[in-house]
Amino acid sequence: MVNTLKDIFHDANEIYWLPTYLTRENPDLPTLTPQQLAKNIDKEKIHFAELDDSLWQEITAARNSGKLVLCMGAGTIDGWIREQLAKN
Repeated sequence: MVNTLKDIFHDANEIYWLPTYLTRENPDLPTLTPQQLAKNIDKEKIHFAELDDSLWQEITAARNSGKLVLCMGAGTIDGWIREQLAKN
């Protein structure tokens, strides 16, 4: 049974963790950093990233080497990925 983020990402080779933002939550709640959210995940797998050219280069290299790239998120990542794929 999967109980934690550590368990969920156990089989991932690499994880690119982007900043998260409050959506409809109480604005008085603290915004947790990627480092705080990923504290229990294997540090060798984690890369803290931004939606920028550097991340797209990493995604492209992974795809070109036959790796599966899975992008999960809530917010701008969906539109950003679609935009990058359309351009390239």
